[in-house]
Amino acid sequence: MEVESFSAIISELGVPVTVALMAGAGLWITVRWLQSLLMKRLDELEEISRNTADKMLRATQKEESDSRDILIKLIDRIRALQTDVIRLDTMFRIKHKLPVDERRISRNQKED
Repeated sequence: MEVESFSAIISELGVPVTVALMAGAGLWITVRWLQSLLMKRLDELEEISRNTADKMLRATQKEESDSRDILIKLIDRIRALQTDVIRLDTMFRIKHKLPVDERRISRNQKED
């Protein structure tokens, strides 16, 4: 801003109004600077939180997958044990000349 135009503003508006306008402009520049600084920091924090959330999600998905695999193995093992128990029960009943539990055998075959 040139000195003549600055002095013209002072003579036209007066010193208090000119000082108020300059203070407002300085405040506006400060607020814009703070806003840009805060937006950069918020973007950094958002990136950090997104990375952390992604890591946690991957870890949770892996744990869920491992738990599902363990559950499937346990269910398979239970079915195998159930079949063995029915087989032993049937052999015991035949050896001691007891009636075989046909319902139990058919129920087990339907579950497979």
